[in-house]
Amino acid sequence: MSQTPAFKWAQDEKQIFLTIQIGSAKIDQAEFQPQEFIFKATDPNNTLYELKLELAKEVEPAGCKYVARDRHVEVVFAKKEKGKKTLLEPYFKRQIAI
Repeated sequence: MSQTPAFKWAQDEKQIFLTIQIGSAKIDQAEFQPQEFIFKATDPNNTLYELKLELAKEVEPAGCKYVARDRHVEVVFAKKEKGKKTLLEPYFKRQIAI
């Protein structure tokens, strides 16, 4: 059975920043789609972490990236529509249990 990792997010005019709180885990999948993000990782105890986010606005998958740190994963989404007005709009529509 999988667990949903804790996460937090922020945004600016061009990007969305997502921090996924997991220990030293092996990232099995980090898939960027225009309106969806799928993340799967396994820690040293074989605990499976899964996170699927449905996005309310489109992002540019080619401009998205992630970096695994010691205790968390930093994810950056490139907004398709940029500008100050996007700061008032929600980007994560909902979290979907996998």
